[in-house]
Order: sequence, then structure tokens, then C-alpha cells
Amino acid sequence: MISKLLILFIFLKFTLINTLTTNNYYVNKLGSDSSGNGTIDNPFKSLCNPLLSIINEINDPYTNVNVYIGNGYYHNLNCTKKFNNNKINIISFSPYKQLYNQSDITISNFNFQVRNSTVQFIRLKLLYDIENNEVEKIIIDDKGRLIISSCDITLESQLVGSYFIHSYGSYIGLINSNIKSSSKIMYIEKESSGEIRNCIFKDIVSNQESIVAIDSYLNTEDVIFENIYSIGTSFLTSNSSTVVFNNCSFLNLNIDGFHPFATSTNSLVNFRGFTIKNSFFQRGFFRIKNTNTSIEGGVFLNNKAYGFNLETDSLIIIEDSIVVDIFNCSFKGNSISSFFFFNNSKIMIQSSTFIDNISTFLVSNNSFVFVIGVEFSNCKSSLSKFLFSFYQSISLLDSISIFSNSFMGSVVQCIQCSIVFENLNFQDNEFFKNPLYFNDDDDDNDDYQSAINIKNGLLNIVDSNFESNIHWSNNLIGVKEKSNINFTNTFFKNNEIKKENYNLVSINNQSTLRFKSINFKNTKTISGAIGIFNNSLFGSTNSNYSDNYCSQSGSVFYFSNNSNFINSTINELSNNTFTNNHAIISGGVLFSMDSMVLNIQNHIFNNTFFNNSAFFGDIYASNPTSIKVELPSTTNLILESIIRLYDQYENLIIRNVYDIQVMVTMINNNNNNNNNNNNNNNNNNNNNNNNNNNNNNNNNNNNNNNNNNNNNNNNNNNNNNNNNNNNNNNNNNNNNNNKNNNNNNSSNIVKILNTAIKNGYGLFDFSFKSTDRNGESIYIYSNYYNFTIYTNRSLPNIPNYNGYFILDSSNLCPLQYQYYENGECKFCPVGTILSSSSYEKGEISCVNCFSNTVCLGSMVYTFDNYYLLNDNKTAIGSYQCPIGMCGNNSCIATPQNTGLLCLECVDGNSKNGFYCCSSSKPWLIIVYISFIILFGLSLSLIKYCDALSISIFKSTIVFFQINSMIFYSYPGLYFIQLFRFSIDFISNICIFNKFNYLNKSMITLLSIIIIIALSLTDLSLMILIKFNLFPKWCKKLLKLKTSRQLKNNNLNYIFKSIYNLYLILFQPILYNLISVLSLKNINGKKFLSIDPSISFENSNHFKVILSFNIVISMLLLLSIPLLLIVSKLLKKNNNLKNYYYKRSLKYWDLVWLLMNTLICIFSITLLYSPNHQCTVIFTIVSIFAFLNYYFEPQRNSTIYQLENFTNLLKIIMISFIGSFIFQSIPLKFCGLLITILSFSLIFYIIKIKINCKN
Repeated sequence: MISKLLILFIFLKFTLINTLTTNNYYVNKLGSDSSGNGTIDNPFKSLCNPLLSIINEINDPYTNVNVYIGNGYYHNLNCTKKFNNNKINIISFSPYKQLYNQSDITISNFNFQVRNSTVQFIRLKLLYDIENNEVEKIIIDDKGRLIISSCDITLESQLVGSYFIHSYGSYIGLINSNIKSSSKIMYIEKESSGEIRNCIFKDIVSNQESIVAIDSYLNTEDVIFENIYSIGTSFLTSNSSTVVFNNCSFLNLNIDGFHPFATSTNSLVNFRGFTIKNSFFQRGFFRIKNTNTSIEGGVFLNNKAYGFNLETDSLIIIEDSIVVDIFNCSFKGNSISSFFFFNNSKIMIQSSTFIDNISTFLVSNNSFVFVIGVEFSNCKSSLSKFLFSFYQSISLLDSISIFSNSFMGSVVQCIQCSIVFENLNFQDNEFFKNPLYFNDDDDDNDDYQSAINIKNGLLNIVDSNFESNIHWSNNLIGVKEKSNINFTNTFFKNNEIKKENYNLVSINNQSTLRFKSINFKNTKTISGAIGIFNNSLFGSTNSNYSDNYCSQSGSVFYFSNNSNFINSTINELSNNTFTNNHAIISGGVLFSMDSMVLNIQNHIFNNTFFNNSAFFGDIYASNPTSIKVELPSTTNLILESIIRLYDQYENLIIRNVYDIQVMVTMINNNNNNNNNNNNNNNNNNNNNNNNNNNNNNNNNNNNNNNNNNNNNNNNNNNNNNNNNNNNNNNNNNNNNNNKNNNNNNSSNIVKILNTAIKNGYGLFDFSFKSTDRNGESIYIYSNYYNFTIYTNRSLPNIPNYNGYFILDSSNLCPLQYQYYENGECKFCPVGTILSSSSYEKGEISCVNCFSNTVCLGSMVYTFDNYYLLNDNKTAIGSYQCPIGMCGNNSCIATPQNTGLLCLECVDGNSKNGFYCCSSSKPWLIIVYISFIILFGLSLSLIKYCDALSISIFKSTIVFFQINSMIFYSYPGLYFIQLFRFSIDFISNICIFNKFNYLNKSMITLLSIIIIIALSLTDLSLMILIKFNLFPKWCKKLLKLKTSRQLKNNNLNYIFKSIYNLYLILFQPILYNLISVLSLKNINGKKFLSIDPSISFENSNHFKVILSFNIVISMLLLLSIPLLLIVSKLLKKNNNLKNYYYKRSLKYWDLVWLLMNTLICIFSITLLYSPNHQCTVIFTIVSIFAFLNYYFEPQRNSTIYQLENFTNLLKIIMISFIGSFIFQSIPLKFCGLLITILSFSLIFYIIKIKINCKN
């Protein structure tokens, strides 16, 4: 055992001795190569012989050699020997004084080869000049290691020759060093490993591959590449290698020629935390092929690249790569044709920002692309056609933000691809036409100017937002070539298309577009928000289209070339809402160019249309398609005949001027040829006709003449003969007025008139007379004439019209506020309006415009909160609406409010206050009944309470009652209506549908009767006693100790109960009575003021209900005072008014009742004058509050403070609703705020009770 330990000790001793063996040699310019021995006192003069000979002769792998070099310049090109020792462990070249730096020691052209050894250069300056171009510099082989640390390396003008360092299966480390001047820096191959750390590559001119890695590993960390000028080849090349760049900076690069800065093939590339700044690239920064790539934390700042071939000139080109991850990158201030080009690869880009760039972001060809969490903002794209381009690719873009950009091209181009956008925020972008790529004559390029272009592709957009975008020259979203587009749960708001014939969303060429749960709002276009063209289809479900505006036709939809809605199932077109959409010319919702579309107003689709408008066709409109003629009565020959122009939806085309010609021919009564001959002639003439429209007209003439001849018992031969004459004239007609005049010389032609259709109608003279055989003048009726109307070519799709017409002189002037005078339709002058009373008498007079109304001839407007009442021709008057109900000649309260003063409901549904309910909830009647029962039981306990508790209860209930009356017209009230026993206690929801106010008032009266019955009993007290539910606080509150006391004082308790009951129920009973007695006179008719949908001229059923309400209300109001008087008589010693008030003011309740009576009256009578209502009620409450504060009628100071507080709270609330702050709040929140303020009284009451206990 001892011998083994001894052997181990000897082995370790020799091993340590051998490891620690170090030879030190010194070199100094003052030394001598001939007499020096390499010691510090006698150094060598150079790095040549004899130093290299000594080093090369060392044959010990456990020896370290340190060569310490003194200050000076050491030129080694002419050395007779080179360093080539392969046996030494480590050879280190460094200064032997710590004060020396890189500039003090320069080693020039020091060429050597390392094999299986480690060579270190520390804090030296290495120089290789042009004389050394063709000579091998440093070769590392056979697992050798070269470490250059803290050195300054200069490769002067090294444009040709070998590499500075060439490694074969070895290690190279460049650490804390500076490399500059020229190219061909490093070549590592055959599983070599290279490390470049904390180095600076600066001022390098390269026309060779400067750094090459073949089948090797290269790690660069904290390296700066600055002022690199590379031409002809790539600066960095990698093949079958792993290349890592960590925290590197690429500054002021100038990469010119036909190659990028770096190329990689069949490798693994990892970029982390790098910066590319202020650089120029002609062919990009990196080209990657069949390489797994990770790019993380990159910063691309102020770079430029101007190549126009995106496939070769993009900044980063990735081909045939399966795994490419790009994340946490920043792109800012760059002007580059394209950042990324992907071909046949799979790419993930996430969590990056793209700000203030002029560039295409990515181009994808046959790739899978995933972009997640990337922000694009403040970009001004003028050098590129698009931001994204996808060809035959599949892409998912999630949580993308594209906002505040100015593009002169597109955002997305998709050809034969599939794209899914989720959570896209597309906002505040502006698009212009780019003259570099697009011109007005290039139709092909015009297809790609939309912000999003889809051609023969699939696009799904989900949970996204398009807001406040403007396109000046094209569509925002353009779809072509049998594409399929789906939008789900997406919001469109405040978008605008500035150019005619373009849309926010346009689909073309047999494409399909589907909307599901879309909110489409405030879009402004010239030619419609959604364009459906060339046999395309559109479907929409559960979507809302509101406040869209179009300056021509079709504010929401524009259909053309046989396009239509999807008609496969009802689910494709159901549950949509169209509200407040407006087109200046036609089609407030929809315009179809050439054919009728599916009627989505059909009830089976359950779509809702409200307040949509246009000059003609508030919902549907189309191009002109038909002409109708109305002839005046034969007894009124002054009036002219009228031609009207209609579209497919029977809308009068009240715009544009169309030249037309009217030809009138007389029907003769002579017998001529038979029908067959004339039909043959017709066929011959039609064969010679060059105008298809005339052929159709000739056939129509045949049919019309035959029908008329049958009606008048004329011979068919005569009619056919006349038809031949007419057809001859028609066949020669080419829609040219001069030709018509020359050719139509037949004796059958009575008159030819040239006229025009203007604002939908035209006029022509029909005062024709004839003379019978006795010489007496007779009038020729219309069925003796045949009319043919030829339209000018400017009128599209209208065939020549001919036929017979029915005499009709009514409605000669089609427009509202228009009257007929001296052969023309006129409007009243500005400031006046057509008198309705005179018009009914057949007289024409213009009277001054109504108050609160603006009359502009063809248009009449009201001020806000006023309703304009019209008849079929003119306005009758203007009436003020309750607050928030109407404005600008339309109902603005809810989509369900309509009709007179906007106080009627669609389909006769119920109202909650003035607002039509959105739904009915019959189960809420359980809540209402429960409240009534609990309220009645609570009142039955009042008789046992002290004065303070009674006063608190009464003041609180009455406060809620008064507020529910004063603020009746406001939406958003909750629960305070219960205290006046109304069943409408939740805003916008009714308990029962089809219930009017009279039905609800009956329920209120029945509820009051139930409350009175319950309050007069001891039921609540009996329940509490039976079930032993008396809490301690309740025992203290009640003045009941024994059943004997209860019996003796029963009359007193009943008296108190009746008296307080009257004070609490007085307001709702009186309000109910006044509400059914208050009338509103509208155009001479009487309506219920609180519900104008109820007319006093209705049936007997209405009168019975009204009478019942009045009788019951009067009985309740009078019976309770009678009961009080009886109680007074039965209890003579009882002091009626001394429960709460001082003796001198014991009748103060009469003042209190007077105030409440006035509030009830004015709350109803001034409903339609909200400003006056607010002023009057404010005055009443303020006077009473002052009187109560001044006289202090209450005995108890706490009750006095409570009354003052409730009065003050009323004054504050009434003042607040009349203030500017309150009026600036959306009306739907006003009622909610009133509810919150009302219930704030409860907190004050709690405070009072706490103080009383203390």
C-alpha cells in the first residue's frame, strides 16, 4: 500500500513540475540577435533568428513559452525562419512592460503555422501590408489554438492573396481587438471553432469574402462592424456551419454589388441583440438558404436599400428554411425596398415594432408565415407597392397594429393565398396613389392599389378594428377573382373613401363576402361603402350598419353586373340593423346598377331598418329602368301630360336631365290588310332594323294596338296596318332626332315633341282636337292615340317606350312642398311654406315658415327637439318634443321610436316612459307585486312608530316619488318609479308588451288600493309576533307593550295610519289623475299628453278605461280626507297636526301638499317644454325650501334638518339637469345619474339614525 502511494506521489510531482515549466524570452529593439541570449538583461533584437530557432527546437508539450516584447517596430517579412513549433503547449507574445499599449509595439508580416499548440498575441499591433499578399500568414491546424487579445490588427490594401487566419479543425479567438483596412480576415473550415468577442471591425474595404465558415462554428459577441465597404462578394459566408451573433452592431455598412453582406447555406444562424444602423445595401444584409434561423432583439435603424427586385434585393432573404424565428425586433427610420423575402419557408415573426419606415415589410412566396404582436406605425411607404405581399402562401397575422401610417400603395397583397387576421387594429392610416408604380391608364396596376388586395384567395378577419382610415385613390379592401372573404366580430368606424367608383370594401369577379357580427359605422364614400360587382355575392348576419354616408348612391351597398345577396339560407342574411344611413342621391341603404337584388326587408330575414334616407329610395334604388306617362283630364286642356322616370324599385328618379322625344300617332278606323300580311311586313321591317330597341318597340306597338282595337271594337286589319306604318317609322329610327323628323312623314303622325325628363318627370302638350262629320269640335281621348317615347343615349338601360295611357291629372308635381302653376312645378320662396289649409281647398298660397323651423323651398328643417308634422304634400306645423326624442327631422331616441312626435313605437310595442322598450320581461311582475306587498306591510307598522321614524319614512318615499315625476322623460331611470307604483321601473324594459299608458295607470290604481288595504291592518305586526321576529331595535321602535295598550289606543293608531297614508299616497294618486286628464292638441286633434299614441277620438273602449281611471283616482283623493275627518270626530281629544309641527304652524302640511300638487301639475303639463319645466319646478321647490328653512315648522330638530336636506338635494338635482355639464352627458346616462343622486339620500338617513342612537 505504501509503495502504491509513493508511486502516485512521484507521478504527481513530475506532472506538476512539467505543467508549470515556463520559458521566458525577451525581445527589445536595443538588444542583439548575435550576442543576446533572450534574457531581460540581454534580449534579442528581433522576432527572427535566433529566437525562432530556439523556440522551434523546444520539444516538450508541457512547456509554456512567453515572449515579452519591448517597444518598437518589428518587421519580420525577411526572417530566414518561421515559427512552426508544434510541440509547445502555449506560446504567448506580449509586452513585458504593463505600460506598453498597442501603439507602442508593432509586429509586421509575422507569418507562422500552428499545429496542436496554443499561440497567444496580447496587447500588440499586428500589421500585414501589401508586400505580404501572396504569402500564407497564420495557419492553424490539427486542433491548434490561436488567441489574439487586445490587439490592433491592420491588413493594409489586402485585396488579393491568402487569408490573414486560416483554420483547419482548430480554434481561433479574436478578443478585445480592432481589425481594420482590408478583406480576407478569417477562413475556418473542417469543424473549426471561431470566437470573436468585444472586437471592432472598422474601415474595411472588401472585395473578397472576409469571414468564411465551412463546416464550423462561429460565435461573434459584442462585436462592432463599422464602416465596412463590401463590393462584389459577401463579407461573411457560412456553409454547413453554426453562426451566432450576440449583441453585435453593424454601423455605416456600404454593401454594393450583387451580393449581400452575409450569406448562409445549410447552416444554423442565430442573431441576438444586434443593431444595424446607418447602412446602405444594394443586395441586402443576409441571404439564408436551407438554414434554421433565429433573429432576436434586432434593431434596424436608419438604413437604406434601393434595389427593385424584391426576390434578390430584400434586406433579409430566406429560402427553403423550415424554422425561422424573428422576434422582439425594432425597425425604425429605414428606407428599404423590402426587409424580408421568404420562399418555400416557415416563418414566425412576433413582438416587434415597425415605425417610421419607407419599406415593404415582407414578401412571401409559397411559405407559411405567422406574424404575432407586431406594431406598424408612422410609416410613409412611397418606394414600395405594399407592406405585405403573399403569393401562394398561408399566413396568420395575430394582434397586429397598423396605425398612423401614410401609404402610397397597399398594406397587404394576397394572390392565390390564405390569410387570417385576428385582433387586427387598422387605424388612422391614409392612402395615396403612387405615381412611381400606378397611373390612370394602367388597369392592371389599379387592381393592387387597395389597402388590402385579395386575388383568387381566402381572407378571414376576426375580432378586428378598422377605424379612421382614409383612401384617396382606391378601395380600402379590394377582392377579385373568385375569392372568399369573411369578417367576424369586426368594427368599422369613421373610415373614408375619397375617390368616385371606389368603396371601403369591394368584391369582384365571382367573389363572396360574408359579414358576421360586424359593426359598420360612420363610413363616408362617394360610391357606396360595400361594392359587390361582376356576379359576386354578399351575406351578412347579426350586424349593425349605422350613420354611413355616401355622396352619390348606396350608402352601404352598391351592386352591379348581376351581383346579389347570398340566397342559400336565411342565416346568410338575418338579424341585421340599418340605422341612420344616408345617400345624397339614391339608395339610403342599397343601390343596384342593373338588376334587382334580394329583398332583405322581407320579414323572414328579421332585419331592421330605421331612419335611412336618400334623395330618392330611402332603402333601395337603382338606375332608371321604366317610364310611365300620366295624361291630364280632357276637361282641363291647359295642363300638360307628364312623363315619369322610375327605377326597378318604383322610386321616382328625381335627378339628372335626360333628352327625350315623344311621337304621337292617330289610330285610323279604315279596314286594310289582314293580320298575317302585316305581321310579315313587320318581320321584314324588323329584319332591316339596325336598332334592337326599335325592334322591341315595334313589337310592343303591335301588342298595344291590338289590345286597343279590341277595347274599341275596331277591325284588327286596321290596327295592324297602322302598326306597320308605325313600325316603318320606328325601324328607320336610330335614336336621332333629325332622322326621326325626316322619316316620320306618315299621315298617322299627329305630333312629334322634343322635351326632357328633369327631376324625375317631363312635360309635353296633349291638347289635340278633331272635328266630326257635322263640323263640331270634339276632344280626342287618349285611347285614340299611340305614343312612342325615344330616349337619348345618356339615359341608360331604358328601352323606347310606346303604348296607351290612362287619363290622370292627380299628383302632377311629385316632390314634397311642390305645387303646380302655369305648366310647371314650383316651390315656395325661402322663408315661406305651402299652406296646408289652402292646398286642401285646391288653392295655392305660401305662408310664413313656422316658428322653430327653417324653410328653404324644397327642404324644411326644424330646430333640435322639434318635430315637423307633414301631410302628403306640405308641412302642417312644428311641435316641440320631450327632451332627446327628435331632431333634424328625425327620431333620435331609439330605433323603435317613430310616428307622431317620435312617441309611437314600431309594431305598437310598449313604452317605458317616452322610450320604446327594447324587450319585454313578464317575470318582472313578480318583483313588482313583491314590492307592493312589502310596501303595504311597511305602512301598517307606521302607526306604531315614533315621530322621527315616521318622518324619515315619509320624506324618503315622497322624495323618490317627486323625482320619478320630475324626471319622467329621461331614459336610464331605475327603481325610483316603483315608489309611485309604476310597473316601468327598469329603463328600456317593459313587463308587458302592447300595454299603453292607460293600462299601466289602471295597474297603478289597483296597486294603491292593495297598499291601502294592507296598511289599515295589523297584519305585519301579527306576523312579527307570531314568528317571533321582533329584533331588539324593532322593540324599541314600536310603542307597543301589552295587548291592553293596543286595545285602548287602537283608534289613535288608526288615525295616525290614515293620516300618514294620505301624505304618502297623495302624490302618485294625483299624478295618475292629472296624467289621464292632460291633453295635447296636435293639428286640431286631442291626444293624451303623457302618451300621444293614445287619441281622445278613439273607441268607446278607450273612454271606458279613461273614465274608470278618473273615478277611482278622485275617490281615493277624496275618501282619505273624509276618513281623516271621521277619525277626528271619533277622537275629539286628538290633536290632528301636532305630531310633527309646532302649534303655531300645525297646518304646515297644507303648504307641503300645495307644493307637491304644483309639482305634479307642471311635471305633466310642461313635459314638452323641458326648459320651462325645469325653471318652474326649480322655483316651486326653492320657495318651499326657503319657507321651511325660515319658519322651522318641525318640532324635532332632526326632522327639520332632514327636510332641509331633502329640499336642498332636490334643488341641486334640478339645477344640475339644467346645467351645461349635464347637457353634455349622453342622454342614456342622465337617468342613471339621477337614480344614483336620488338614492344618495339613504346615506344621510343612515347618518341620522346613527346619531340618534348615540
